Amino acid sequence: MTGLVEEIQAHAIDRNASVADLLRKVKLAAVKLKLSDAVGWVDQELNGCAYDAEIPEYRVIRGSIFSHSPYHGQRELSGDPETIVKLSTQELREPIASLEDLVAAKEPSTLMIKLDEAVIHRIGQANGGRHFPIYIHFTSSVLVSIIDRLRNMAFDWAVALEQQGILGEGITFSVAEKEKAATAAMTINIGTLSGGLHQANVTGDGNRTNVSSDFSTRENYGVLNDLKRKIENEITDKGDQQAMLALVEELKRSEGRAEFKLPFANLMEYAANYATVLGPFLPAWLKCCQYRAFR
Repeated sequence: MTGLVEEIQAHAIDRNASVADLLRKVKLAAVKLKLSDAVGWVDQELNGCAYDAEIPEYRVIRGSIFSHSPYHGQRELSGDPETIVKLSTQELREPIASLEDLVAAKEPSTLMIKLDEAVIHRIGQANGGRHFPIYIHFTSSVLVSIIDRLRNMAFDWAVALEQQGILGEGITFSVAEKEKAATAAMTINIGTLSGGLHQANVTGDGNRTNVSSDFSTRENYGVLNDLKRKIENEITDKGDQQAMLALVEELKRSEGRAEFKLPFANLMEYAANYATVLGPFLPAWLKCCQYRAFR
């Protein structure tokens, strides 16, 4: 009888097979082998990444920024290169099945994610009050890359299990195989094949590149502390300085929750007068309150 590990391997090399179904098999094996962190990684992929959770680097994508004008059609935004890169970088937190459905649909080949309305409003004010919808455009090949990455990770994980003598019989594993999984915990890893077998280490420095450190509460605090120092050093109007510092503290208290949007919007009211101070930090706040649905 074919074991569950070999089923995972066979499923992984079948490019027509659903990755969501593949990950369910990975979860079943991980549960039976008591590899709890691997279960957590699979659950995140199947159910979608929570907005306050660390996101794997392979789910951070970059597209192009376009305004959609009823008069001029679609126009790519230009400006400070660093800011454009940051604004065009997006986290995809949707369940893997949703991404597979988008790829299977084939149309449209270009997908779009709308920027937050508060950001669109401020950009419009900076451009003479013209307020048009702004979207990140990216191709469906980006989703194909994510899906293939997951397929490869599941395959490598199953191969590593086999190398440890863990195959199973049907959907069950022997006591000896469970013991091997426990003792192998320091040699292989479902994400990188380094570290523990049970540790879904699917994060790393790669998800920080050109995005700023805004993917965890700890690092959001670093961004906000940097902003606080910049306000203290560069805002000479004491009234504005104190009001902006108060909003920064409110952002810290509400980070990761829906309440983040109000102080964010209030702080944006100062952007027109203090663009050089607030501009570099805009992408970090955007990640916390962006409207992420596909359009």
